[in-house]
Amino acid sequence: MCDKTGRVVVEGIYGSPGTIDFTPMVRSAKKIIGTYGGPIAWDRMIAWLSANSHYAKLPTAVITHRSGLDDAEAAFERSVHKENIKELFIL
Repeated sequence: MCDKTGRVVVEGIYGSPGTIDFTPMVRSAKKIIGTYGGPIAWDRMIAWLSANSHYAKLPTAVITHRSGLDDAEAAFERSVHKENIKELFIL
């Protein structure tokens, strides 16, 4: 969902291994960054927000929209047009 040549930040400890197809990431020159909270993560995030200040002006609530699966197409359109931060699907 990130722009071409964008960055994907992975944070946290997961209960089981995940799988990901890296081919689309490689073809679009995306970067993957791992972080594990704490002061280092906060410093990195503050530095990133300083360099990308337009993101700091977004709404402060992380979950900006709640949708049912029947509204999934509209939810993904919002993501494509950067009209949401976090879309929560209610089942």
